[in-house]
Amino acid sequence: MIRVKPGETEIFGETMRVTKEKAAEHRERMLYAASRLFRERGFDGVGIPEIARAADLTHGAFYTHFKSKDALCAEALGCAIDQKLEPLARAGAGPGALKMFVNYYLSEPQVTRFGEGCPIAGLGGETARQPKAVRSAFERALKRFVGAVAPLFSAKAAKREHQKTLAAIAMLVGGVILARAVEDDAYRSEILDAVRHAALDAAE
Repeated sequence: MIRVKPGETEIFGETMRVTKEKAAEHRERMLYAASRLFRERGFDGVGIPEIARAADLTHGAFYTHFKSKDALCAEALGCAIDQKLEPLARAGAGPGALKMFVNYYLSEPQVTRFGEGCPIAGLGGETARQPKAVRSAFERALKRFVGAVAPLFSAKAAKREHQKTLAAIAMLVGGVILARAVEDDAYRSEILDAVRHAALDAAE
């Protein structure tokens, strides 16, 4: 296997110099491809060659940006949570923001298109069996997610309010996991409707 050096990339078996801008673009493409594929298939369901192809790069180019697959998994979690928090940041925390977020989070595209969905729901079940670096990255992503969503449920900093908010967020994540696990469309809708109402009720 050819290991290329920083500032180089592999093209048809030969190494070539690339600009810093192009290297940054390659790295970003690799991260976005990985964040989508990991959510679709799980950490162990996709390998480096597939991720590189999805990013339109070579297998060898991977090693110019990441020391290992575990390192990529950890960074891809951060990339995926950035994507999920972006709509939340645009929506703000004004009146109706919670309902908009809950409807978005439980919407059919977010539930049925795994690669576009929440990494907390998509990867939480298997993270416990991953190496420490991946588990730590997941915990950071989860705390960022909770920190961004919590103000929608309650502006109060009281311990009980925090516990209620954390429970509501866990309910949303669990609702997505259950909805994805069933084949009956009507039952899936029933699960999502129940979670939607309960989550909104928790904010009252």
